[in-house]
Amino acid sequence: MHAFKTTIVGLVFLMMASPAGVDAAWSQAFDEESISTQRVLVQKVNQTVVQVIVDEFGRPSRFQKSGSVVLNRNVSNGSGVFVSSDGYIITNQHVIDEAETVQVLLPQPRADDLSNESILSQSGQILVAEVVGSDRETDIAVLKVDVDAHPHLSFGDSESLHAGDFVFAFGSPLGLEKSVSMGIVSAKARQFRQDDPMIYIQTDATINPGNSGGPLVNMSGEIVGINTLNLSQSGGSEGLGFAAPSNIVETVYSQIRENGYVRRGVIGIRPQTITPRLAEALGVGLNRRVILGDVLPGSPADLAGLSEGDIVIKLDDKIIENARQLDVNIYGKEIGSTIEIDAVRDGEIRTFTVQVEERQDPENKFRDLVDMEENFIAKIGVLAIGLTTEIREMLPPLRKRGGILVAASNGKSAVMGDALRPGDIIYSVNGDDMFSYDEFYSAFDQFGTGDYIVMHIQRGSELMYVSHRLLD
Repeated sequence: MHAFKTTIVGLVFLMMASPAGVDAAWSQAFDEESISTQRVLVQKVNQTVVQVIVDEFGRPSRFQKSGSVVLNRNVSNGSGVFVSSDGYIITNQHVIDEAETVQVLLPQPRADDLSNESILSQSGQILVAEVVGSDRETDIAVLKVDVDAHPHLSFGDSESLHAGDFVFAFGSPLGLEKSVSMGIVSAKARQFRQDDPMIYIQTDATINPGNSGGPLVNMSGEIVGINTLNLSQSGGSEGLGFAAPSNIVETVYSQIRENGYVRRGVIGIRPQTITPRLAEALGVGLNRRVILGDVLPGSPADLAGLSEGDIVIKLDDKIIENARQLDVNIYGKEIGSTIEIDAVRDGEIRTFTVQVEERQDPENKFRDLVDMEENFIAKIGVLAIGLTTEIREMLPPLRKRGGILVAASNGKSAVMGDALRPGDIIYSVNGDDMFSYDEFYSAFDQFGTGDYIVMHIQRGSELMYVSHRLLD
C-alpha cells in the first residue's frame, strides 16, 4: 500500500503547486505500480464481500371481494462482509429487519492468475444465513454461514482516520455485486443531532441502496466502517455517504457473537456537551466540554459522589471532548469494572471512582426471567412468559386485562407492521384473549407452518395489531 499512498501525496502537492502540473500529477499518480497495488487491494476485499438476499412479505397490494388480504413477497438485497474465517458476517440491521429468510451470495473464488480472469466472472454459491443477533442503536447485525477458512477482513482503527484520507466503499448497490467506489473521508465523527446516540464517518465514496452493510476500507485493506446510509434530495448519491465507525462495529460484533446481544455499560448520568450559550450562562470556558445535566439517585455515579453541574474533563486519563464520546467510552467498559472520572467542581478538579453497571434495555432486562426450553414459542420465534406481580411492576401501566410478555425475540416472521419486540405484551391471538402462558402456548396448536395470525399487543403505552406468518 505504501507506494500508492506516497504517489497520492505527491499528486496533492503537485496540484497545489501549479494548475499546469495537474495533468502530470495525475499521470504520475496512476502509474503501473500504483494501479497494480490498487487492483490487488480491490481483488482481496472482493473475496470477503457478500450480497445479502432477504426474502420478506410486503404490505397488502389489494383486497379481494372476500375481504382477504393479498400479500406480496418481496426480495431485497444489501451487502455484508466476512470478519472471521469460520463464517461470521457483518451487515446492517435494517437490511435483515423483518426478514422471512436471509441468504448470502458468496463471491466466486478468484483465479490465481488475475490476467486470465474472465471479464464476466460467475456468481458464487448461495447459502442460508443464521441471524446471530442485531443491535438497533448502531444498526449492526451479525450473520453466520457454514463455511471453513473463508477469506475475511480485519478491523482497522476508525479513530485514526482523518478528513482527506482515501477510502473504498464495497457492496452491491442496486443489486450489482462486486461494486467498488473510491473517495475520501469527509468527516470522521458526524452526528445528525447534538448528543445523538450514534456517530458516523462521512465519505464522498459513492454509497447507494444495496451498499448497506458493505465495508468501508482504508488503503491497508482494513475495515474502518460499515456503509449504512446516504443523504440525498434526488434519491441518488450526492456525495453524502455515512458509515458506522469500525471501533463501534467491532465492539458490537464481539458482544453479539459472545452474548447474542449488546451489553452496554452505564453509571447513571446525563452528560451534555457544553455549547457556547451554556458556557456563557454558566460562566465556564469553552475548553470545558461536558457538563452533567443529571445524576440519577442511587446510581453508581451518585454513590461515587458525582453531582449535577459537575464538569467532566477526563475518563481514565483520556480527555473528554463531548457528551457522546463520554457515553461511548463508558458503553465499552466491562460490566462490574470501575472507572475514574476527573471532574471540575467549584473550580477544583476532583477524581471519582465509579462502578459500571449494565444498562437495562427491554432487549435484555427480561432475559433472566425466562427459560430457553420452557418459554420458547418456536412458531413465532419468541421467549414469552405470563405476567406475575413482579413483572407487572417492571412494565408501564397495562391497558387491558391478562396478557403475555415477550421477553426476547428473534425479530423474524413479521408480515405487516413490526416484528414482536422485547417488552411487548400480547393480549389476544386472532381475537382470542390470552390470560395465561399455558393458554398462549396451546393457542398455536390449531395453526400450521405458513399460516397467518394477528395479535393485539401493547408496545410502550400504545395498542397495535401485529400480523405474523408462523415459522417451522
